[in-house]
Amino acid sequence: SRVATQIKDLPFSVNVLTSEFFGDFGMFELNENVVQIGGLTGLGIGGTFNLRGFSSTSQLRDGFLRLGRYGASNIDRLEVIKGPNASGLYGRSSPGGMINFISKQPKKQESQKVEVSYGSYNTRRGLIEATGPIGAAGKTSYIATASEYDRGFNVGIARNHNKEGYFALAHEF
Repeated sequence: SRVATQIKDLPFSVNVLTSEFFGDFGMFELNENVVQIGGLTGLGIGGTFNLRGFSSTSQLRDGFLRLGRYGASNIDRLEVIKGPNASGLYGRSSPGGMINFISKQPKKQESQKVEVSYGSYNTRRGLIEATGPIGAAGKTSYIATASEYDRGFNVGIARNHNKEGYFALAHEF
């Protein structure tokens, strides 16, 4: 929300889905699975969505207008602000509200993660994630993720194949 305020103290409604939630429910592609937020439908990979009956063509990434694709492997959380109140924070927005994708951030504690998932419709997903400090001083941290997702459908010629990569650096001055 661009403001370091707890959600309970904000003067508008915010729904949040975290990356842990995505993992718990096997949400590998956000565009077809975000049904847990009432009134949000039609989340398209090109930047469109339908919220509370109003169509919008703009989404936010870390509070800034963005266009193009996103991936569940590099999103820390998804914030949905319902109603026209979003324009007070972000400027132009849909009367239905605004969606803000928050990127995963580098951590000072070193960690690695490898996930492999299999499911129906020949669904396969692999994820590799690493984060931690760079150098002895520990003032610079990184995060890197790589993911590959492949899914079939009832129609033999239909297939969804997606490769994602993400890298970010943070430095403490």
